[in-house]
Amino acid sequence: MLAKRKMRVTELTERIAITMAKVSILKNGKEKAVRFSTLEDICKLWTVNSKTRTFTD
Repeated sequence: MLAKRKMRVTELTERIAITMAKVSILKNGKEKAVRFSTLEDICKLWTVNSKTRTFTD
């Protein structure tokens, strides 16, 4: 998604106030849990329609 949005990791971390390490873990799929507030911040940043958001395990 970062490439699709033409955004670098550093810009994402600055705009939603999370660490580079956290973004790296998310990118690599090694995160076991993500806070809904983090997901909300990313969705707001990328203007994802709330009606199309789905959360699965």
